[in-house]
Amino acid sequence: MSLFDSLFKKPSAEELIGPVANPANFSEEELAALKEASLSEEAPARGPERYTTIDNPPAALLNDVFPNFPLPYFTLFRNNRGLTTPPEVWDFVRTRWPVLAGKTNEQLYEALGPITAVKVDFRQL
Repeated sequence: MSLFDSLFKKPSAEELIGPVANPANFSEEELAALKEASLSEEAPARGPERYTTIDNPPAALLNDVFPNFPLPYFTLFRNNRGLTTPPEVWDFVRTRWPVLAGKTNEQLYEALGPITAVKVDFRQL
């Protein structure tokens, strides 16, 4: 690995978040998927082109200021306004990270708490 490789290597979710409590008794794979989701720059309501949305996206997954751009998972889970993660996001999470498909919203909220308690700056991604 060259000097430049180490300078520009994107840190993994595990490197950024580290070990956390697991109150919902998720497997290591499930916890890793939820950590990855909490740092993802993907937007669940994003359409095929940049700045477009899917058909009839849930309003909670869009910016609340016109032109209502889709919000990335990072913002939905780790917003600075102290807003609760919208329940509409969980179906998209289950689709994107199939290992979480069998988890209820309540289990996902419970497991997410210790993950989002670890502060991560968007500029680190």
